[in-house]
Formats: sequence, C-alpha cells, structure tokens
Amino acid sequence: FLPTPQPRVPTFSFSIPRPDAADVVEEVESIVVFSLGDWGRDDIEQQAAVAESMDIVARDVLGQPIAVIGLGDSFQSSGGLASLTDEEFNTSFIMPYSYSSLQVPWFNALGNMDYTDQSACGSRVAGEQVQCMPYRRQVIRSPEYQIDPRLRERDERWHSDRFYSVKLTDDIEFFFADTSVFVEEYYQYSWAYDVQGGLAYQNATEQMEFLEIALSNSTAVWKFLVGHHPMHSNGFSGGYPDVRQRLQPLMERHNVTAYVNGHDHSMQHIISNTTSFFTSGAGSVTHKGFIEREPARFESDVPGFTAFVFDPFGVTTYFFDGNATGLYNYTIPLPVA
Repeated sequence: FLPTPQPRVPTFSFSIPRPDAADVVEEVESIVVFSLGDWGRDDIEQQAAVAESMDIVARDVLGQPIAVIGLGDSFQSSGGLASLTDEEFNTSFIMPYSYSSLQVPWFNALGNMDYTDQSACGSRVAGEQVQCMPYRRQVIRSPEYQIDPRLRERDERWHSDRFYSVKLTDDIEFFFADTSVFVEEYYQYSWAYDVQGGLAYQNATEQMEFLEIALSNSTAVWKFLVGHHPMHSNGFSGGYPDVRQRLQPLMERHNVTAYVNGHDHSMQHIISNTTSFFTSGAGSVTHKGFIEREPARFESDVPGFTAFVFDPFGVTTYFFDGNATGLYNYTIPLPVA
C-alpha cells in the first residue's frame, strides 16, 4: 500500500537530546556528528568497511556522535523503497549500521535515486547498478515510503523528510534541502512524473520559502545546509549550477557555516567565497579520479565518511577512510561576536 501523504508543517523541526553520558557531565567539551552519503548497497564490502570505520572512530578516536547526517541516495541497490516493509531497509540500513556506537538518530536527505532515478543504471563508468530494473518495477517505488514516520517502527533512529531543520543543540542546527527538485535535467525523464510523490509534484517555491524563514529565524552559531547534489565539485558529476543558483545566495545571506552534500561518490573540500563545501558521498562505491574544475583543499576517491567535531573554539571537519584512517581535517574557528 502507498503511505498517506502528511500535511506539511511550515516550521517542522527536530530537537534531540545529547547522549546519556552528557547528562552527568557539567560541561561537554566537544560534540561529534557523523555524515555520509550514497551508502545503501545491501551491505556490500565497501559499505560494510565504512560502517566498521565509523564504529572504530566513535569508540576509539573522536567519541560517539550525537547524530548521523545522511546525504541521500540511501537505498541505491534498487533506487528507493518499494514499501514500508521493503527488505532493503534491513539490508542497507539496519544491518550495516547495527554497531552500538551508531545507535543515535539518523537524519536523512533525499537524493535523486531515492526518487527512483536509474538513468545511470548499467553504466560501469558511473559506478551504479550493473543491470537496469524493469520500468514497471521502478515506478512502484516512491520517496513517500522513505519519509514516512512509520519507518521508525522498524528502527527508531530513522528520520527523513523532503526539507526540514534539525536543532541538535542551541548552537548547532542543520537545514535539509531536497536538491533533486532544483535539477532541471531530471524533468525530461518519465520517472519524474510516474512515481508516487515524484519530482513533478514537488513545490520548489515552498521549499525555498521554508529555508529562507528557517535560516532567518535561527539563532544557532553553527548553521549547516545539507543537500544531496554538490554546488562545487571536481568529482564525476561536478557541481550543479541549478542547485548553486538557488542555494548559494541563500547561504551567503544567512551566514551559513558550510554546505554538505553527497552524489559525487568521493570526498572533497572546496572553498568558494570564504564558505566551505564538503562532499561526502563515499559511503560505499566510489568514482575514481577527479577533474580540476576549481581549486580544492582536499580530494579522495576511496570509501569513507566525514565527522564534525564542535568545541568551544570552532568546528573541525575530519575525513576518514574505510580503515578508520584520518585523511584530512579542517577547522573553522568560532565566529567573532
């Protein structure tokens, strides 16, 4: 059965407590948040390695995260969920990330494959599925399943919607954009129209109004914008001008700390107009090599994930590979009042 669409609440947001350990500590010195995208592939070798790396970093290096930020394309093996009881929710999410250190809220963005996009299927160059799914099987899938709160009956960690905000602490807030809606090329494909709750039925204006109001009202010191598609990237797909034209001016108006995305199956750090753009789409299969479109502080094409560590002096972004080896880190200092 198809889920019943839920009415949108314009100021929809989450607020979550810190880990239990924080309840007995007067002052928390640092807060950790993990982030990764493009991970859901039925627990294949690369996905399993990154999941284990996250556990090692949580236990032995940085400490347990208070949340994990999912950057979209969460169920890549099939191109989205086919029902609220789809087995891929187990094989691509529950089982790979069953470590006790990762039993924290996961807040997820939607990616193009969560809208059932399989336009790159069969392409070994693109690193997607080896075989394409029959169209009749593709269009029974829907992003409506992925954003349905009843999925939390299967795993209470799961949170997702098209666009929303998450206030992790008084000083840390993440804002989620549904960037597939902004990509004009997707509207040439039939899946944008034939899928329940598909792209053709989304309202870009409504989303932009939500983000404008939410960012304007935020009092957080650290404001991170999350989306699936990169604005700046030297990876396989590169930056998306449609997304950049919508969101980068918004970021600059509201002093957003950084943008975090997936889609390009790699890890990158690019600075544009003093703002950091972090790509962390290496949660399982990666694209090999880079095209020098603009200067980058860091690039890696091995599987891995990102960690943000907030402390009284700033926020440091760490990139780790599938062996829990630190590859790069960058600190954004606390803004001067």
